[in-house]
Amino acid sequence: MNRRGWRLVLVIGISAAVLSVGPTAAAAPAACLALQVQSNGRGLSTLVAVDLPGGRVRTIAELGFKVNAIGTAGDTVYGLATRGRSGPFPDGGHVVTIARDGTTVDKGPLRGWPHPLQALAGTVSGTRWYLRDDTGLYVVDVDPRSARYLTVVSHVWLWPGGLARSVDDFDFGPDGLLYGVAAHGKLVTLDPRTGEVRPTRSPSVGQGTSYGAAARASDGTLYVLANDYRGHSVWFHVTLRPPAVAELVSKPTVDHTDAAGCLPAPPPPPPPPTVPVPVPPTTTPPRTTTAAPIPAPPPATTTRPPTTTTQPPTTSPTTPPPTTTAPTSPTPPPTPAPNPPAPTRKPYRTATPTAPAPKDYQTRTEEKRRWGLTALVLILGGGAAASAARRRR
Repeated sequence: MNRRGWRLVLVIGISAAVLSVGPTAAAAPAACLALQVQSNGRGLSTLVAVDLPGGRVRTIAELGFKVNAIGTAGDTVYGLATRGRSGPFPDGGHVVTIARDGTTVDKGPLRGWPHPLQALAGTVSGTRWYLRDDTGLYVVDVDPRSARYLTVVSHVWLWPGGLARSVDDFDFGPDGLLYGVAAHGKLVTLDPRTGEVRPTRSPSVGQGTSYGAAARASDGTLYVLANDYRGHSVWFHVTLRPPAVAELVSKPTVDHTDAAGCLPAPPPPPPPPTVPVPVPPTTTPPRTTTAAPIPAPPPATTTRPPTTTTQPPTTSPTTPPPTTTAPTSPTPPPTPAPNPPAPTRKPYRTATPTAPAPKDYQTRTEEKRRWGLTALVLILGGGAAASAARRRR
C-alpha cells in the first residue's frame, strides 16, 4: 500500500471514531422539595409538597384561604390571601403565614400602601418579600424583629407592561434577576432595580398560557409548572446557562397554583449522646516484701591446743609455763537481709594450765646449795677486786 492509501485509511478511522461518540449526557437535575398551593375554580387552596424532579406530591393541609404569591422566610411561608371561608376580603389581600404543617395565621392587610394589593406572583429573598400586582413590583419587610414588619418598603413599575402582566410566578437566579415564564412559554427576566422585563434566549418552555409556579434549585436551575399544557399540568426543568429546557412530569390540570421555592434541606439529626463507659477503679495489689533467707552461720571450728610438756630445768631458774589462748572463731560475713541476725555468742573456753612436774625435797636442797655457792664466789671475787684496786693506788 502506498502513502496515499495509508492517508485514506487514517481519515476513515478518524471519521469512524468521531461518529461513534454520542452526545454528552446531561447532568441530573438537583433535588428540590417545593411547597405549593393549588386550587380549582373558586375553591380554597391546598398546601402540598412536591418532590422534584420526580414529581411526587404529598398533601399537607387544607388552608381555609385562597392564597397566592407565596414565599418562604426561614420556616415560615408568607402568602397573600384574597378570600377566606366567609368569602372575599373587602379590604384587599390579607397576609397569611403558613407553617410547614399547614397551620395558618391571618395577619391582616399589608401596611404602607394606600391601595389594596392582590398579588399573583411572589418570592422571598432574605427578609424581603417581592410581590407583583398588575405592573407593579412591591417589596415587603418580613423580618419579625423589624418595626416595619409586613410593610411595603419600596416598589418599582415593570415595563413593558404587557409582558409583565403575563408572568404569574418568578424566583431569583444566581445573577440577582427574577426569572419567570410569560405567556406562550417565553422565559423572561425582571430587574428588581429598574423594573425592566426582558425575554431570554432560552428555548420555549412549552406553549402554555399560564405558568403559576417557579422554584430555583440549589444548582441555580429553575423548575417551572405550566398550569395547563396539552391538557395537563407539566413540570419543566430550565437550565439558565447554557439555556436548555426539559419536560419532567405531568399531573392533572389545576387552575390556580403558586410555589414557595425549594426548601432548604433539613439539618441532620444530632448524633446520639455519647454515654461514657464506666471505668472500674484500678486496685493496686499490696506490695509483698519477701525477706531474704538468713544463711546459717558457718560452724565454729574448734582447734585443739597442742599439749605442751615442760621439762624441769637443771641449771637455769624455773620459768612459768606459757599460757595457751583458745583461737577466735571467724566472724560470719554480713547478710543483705533487712533484719540482722541475732549475734552469735562465741564459745568461751578456759585455758587449761599445764601443771608443773612435782619437785621432790632433794631437788630443792641441791638448788639452795648452788645458790649459796654462787653468792660465795661473788663475795670473794668482789673482795679480790677491791684489794687490787687499793694496790694500784
